[in-house]
Amino acid sequence: MRSSQFQSSAHGGMKKYVPTKGTYPIGFSASGTIVGVKPKNTTKPDLAFLVSDRPCAAAAVFTKNKFQAAPVTFSRSLLEKKENQGIQGVLINSGCANAVTGKGGLEDAAKMAQAADSCLGQTDGTIVMSTGVIGQRLPIDKIVNNVPAAHNALGSSHEHWLACAKAICTTDTFPKLISRTFTLPSSSSIQYRIAGMTKGAGMIHPNMATLLGIITTDAVISPAALPSLLKHAVDRSFNSITIDGDTSTNDTLALLANGAAGGREIVKGSPDYDAFRTVLTGFAIELAQLIVRDGEGATKFVTIHVDRAASEEAARRIASTIARSPLVKTALYGKDANWGRILCATGYSLISEPGMPINDVADIIPEKTNVSFIPSDGSAELKLLVNGEPEQVDEARAAEILELEDLEILVRLGTGDKEATYWTCDYSHEYMVEKYRPVFLDDVVGNTETIERLKIIAKDGNMPHVIISGMPGIGKTTSVLCLARQLLGDSYKEAVLELNASDERGIEVVRQRIKGFAQKKVTLPQGRHKIVILDEADSMTSGAQQALRRTMEIYSNTTRFAFACNQSNKIIEPLQSRCAILRYAKLTDAQVVKRLLQIIEAEKVEYSDDGLAALVFSAEGDMRQAINNLQSTFAGFGFVSGDNVFKVVDSPHPIKVQAMLKACYEGNVDSALDTLRELWDLGYSSHDIISTMFKVTKTIPTLSEHSKLEFIKEIGFTHMKILEGVQTLLQLSGCVVRLCKLNMDPKKFQAPKE
Repeated sequence: MRSSQFQSSAHGGMKKYVPTKGTYPIGFSASGTIVGVKPKNTTKPDLAFLVSDRPCAAAAVFTKNKFQAAPVTFSRSLLEKKENQGIQGVLINSGCANAVTGKGGLEDAAKMAQAADSCLGQTDGTIVMSTGVIGQRLPIDKIVNNVPAAHNALGSSHEHWLACAKAICTTDTFPKLISRTFTLPSSSSIQYRIAGMTKGAGMIHPNMATLLGIITTDAVISPAALPSLLKHAVDRSFNSITIDGDTSTNDTLALLANGAAGGREIVKGSPDYDAFRTVLTGFAIELAQLIVRDGEGATKFVTIHVDRAASEEAARRIASTIARSPLVKTALYGKDANWGRILCATGYSLISEPGMPINDVADIIPEKTNVSFIPSDGSAELKLLVNGEPEQVDEARAAEILELEDLEILVRLGTGDKEATYWTCDYSHEYMVEKYRPVFLDDVVGNTETIERLKIIAKDGNMPHVIISGMPGIGKTTSVLCLARQLLGDSYKEAVLELNASDERGIEVVRQRIKGFAQKKVTLPQGRHKIVILDEADSMTSGAQQALRRTMEIYSNTTRFAFACNQSNKIIEPLQSRCAILRYAKLTDAQVVKRLLQIIEAEKVEYSDDGLAALVFSAEGDMRQAINNLQSTFAGFGFVSGDNVFKVVDSPHPIKVQAMLKACYEGNVDSALDTLRELWDLGYSSHDIISTMFKVTKTIPTLSEHSKLEFIKEIGFTHMKILEGVQTLLQLSGCVVRLCKLNMDPKKFQAPKE
């Protein structure tokens, strides 16, 4: 199978995966047009139309999510009705998922198909797909009225196919389109073509997720053979990828064969069937891998290969579990050769789950298990575990491998001859957090006095050991990294080591990495030192801190230490006495708002004032949290409103909580309890509700200071009980009633006189 050519990229970005030309199946044409489905975005195509000049054999696989979108229901029914044949068109909109839209959504899906059929002069010949925001009705008139224009724009050139691929994108950073040619045993003189496009960047998980795709070929394939061919390919491709473990409502992957190239029909059991199945599976793997490479926030493409397993099912379960493990993915992002996380995921992968019984736990024999990193540059593998025994890991070699964009984790079980492969990516910080992370001290928000002290250190060039103390997300580590850049210049990358003191492998591993780093020779500007940043230093025991003190003293001539912590009083006195202590205060709302508005303007984020207020309220002075919530809300809904933000953070809406507290202040017990019951029925936990009550109480302007203090005291008392394990609705109801009682006439509670 010969591949199409890809354009190069001087910066090695995603453009290298976008083809500059292709060879497309005979008889198919494509278009991508702008109809205005995407809100306030008229510069990107949002309606894709793919058409065959003759009826096709067709098959599709759909999401297994219980809340299946209207286009999924419609297209599934149509294929069943047509018995996988007679399909001539595929119409796809992006920007609105048409999911959880009831009977009206089904009617809209049917109207889309009817509009396409009308242009093609047929009935029941078009399947439809949608992707975008969930819970909103389609602007169906915009779509239907513009289908004729999409039909007129059809063409068979590479540019037409690329426009079609772009039109199905939402959060994708590049269009995913590939084309190939192949031959079959029965007709080696005929050059067949296969082409496919897909979309997806987040929410990717086996059984399909936020994924739409179309594969077309001009080979002649029996409608009866098509479903099994597609299922085999999908199981080994799209059902073998994962990014963030979510499963969407709209996922659809369709395969259309129009037979325009001629030749013998592919039927089950024939040599051509086996040959095409191999071609299709390899093609689907390539297409699926593009989705992983475009994973939101991903920096690495990771292959998980499990071999020498007793069964294919066991191998798949193990590979899937490792691929989905947040601990494994974050370790890969942190360039941490933590094989313990891989082994942990392997160990629990075969435990039976409801609806997924498996009796292969015995297939994992610790004494036969091997784990290795396989680098993509062709160099030797790095063995981490051999026959259940840990290897002495060369940290420098591990760091080299983990710097690569592509790498493989090999788990060899030694219990059989079966294997399975999954593809995944690492977990990084949300891209907005990293993209807008300050690089210089002048860019750091807030804590002016502390930053000025760091500027003096940067000017003098003599950095002391420091303790940086304060709540999460306010710039502690970031400001030290900025200082390091200004002190070390071009040597920054080689001369800074950032570690987490809570590494589950133990403080000894941390000490060994520090030792290796301190002994490493690095060319530095005169009078400068290497810098070790140790996050969560206050999580270490006193004994571990004492041991670290000795390490610090040994290497203090070459290395300076920065201990980041939430509470400096948890750092032992011998360490404190050797460090300058820099305290970071909580950021003000105004500081958070200013930074958010800068990002919103740069990213062209649509927002409302209540959405901005919700971001500030939910972050509580944590800049990182505020930016993460902005990113998640915009990616999920396309618009940052108060309601959307609180859906993302999964927190009770403060307006409802405020209404409940005001009812308490006014002594309206029934109204307050009704609101509490509404919040409880929405699924919020006792901790969620009581925490929001505490935050909201401080912001209600109509409450007197005395009332606020009394409310906070009562809420705090209830919070203490909840933390002790009493987390019932009755406990919260009691709190609400006591709050109501605070401002009610005491005479109402007096016993009647006899």
